Amino acid sequence: MVTDRKVGNPIAFSGEFNGKEYEEKGMFLNVEANNQLQDSHWSPFDGYLMNRKIIEFGLSA
Repeated sequence: MVTDRKVGNPIAFSGEFNGKEYEEKGMFLNVEANNQLQDSHWSPFDGYLMNRKIIEFGLSA
């Protein structure tokens, strides 16, 4: 994962799946320290660039 975790900035994930390299991209939409991360997400496995998802992670200690 490559990011600076600032709202409006990009996030990128890369790796290998079934022997094929991939890169997934998105943008941070919301960052609440120790509480929530939210980003848009696009994967080449989803097809068209317009097939973006919103992913939200709730954080707890």
